[in-house]
Amino acid sequence: MNSQNKIWKWDSNWGGKNNTSHYEFMKDEGIVIGIDRFKYSAGGFVIITNGFTAKAITIIKEKPKAITENPAYSFVKNEYRIEFKDWVNYAEAEWYELPESETFEYKVQRGVSKVNQYDVKEKILKLWNDRKK
Repeated sequence: MNSQNKIWKWDSNWGGKNNTSHYEFMKDEGIVIGIDRFKYSAGGFVIITNGFTAKAITIIKEKPKAITENPAYSFVKNEYRIEFKDWVNYAEAEWYELPESETFEYKVQRGVSKVNQYDVKEKILKLWNDRKK
């Protein structure tokens, strides 16, 4: 895996479990939402979780841009409690929603984190590569 293909985790419950999940919004739009310190880039992978459950694997297709560049997304502040600020970004992504039999627990407390565990990285890459079978 080259440095461009880092794997990140993103929890679809902005601000914790008491907030509304923006999973379906991201999936329907074909995007991943992130923040400036979440250094994902084109060609990198992001697993999308809902709490500790990995629900989808995405690959980023473009350089992330500030969410404020798309005024149509301003509703996310009220609907999902996602800040509509320049430090929040989004990028187009190819999605693979995991079938129920392939979802898995990834027990990392932080909503945004780099995936460092070798076995988890291998699992994600295998699921991605096998997705069309």
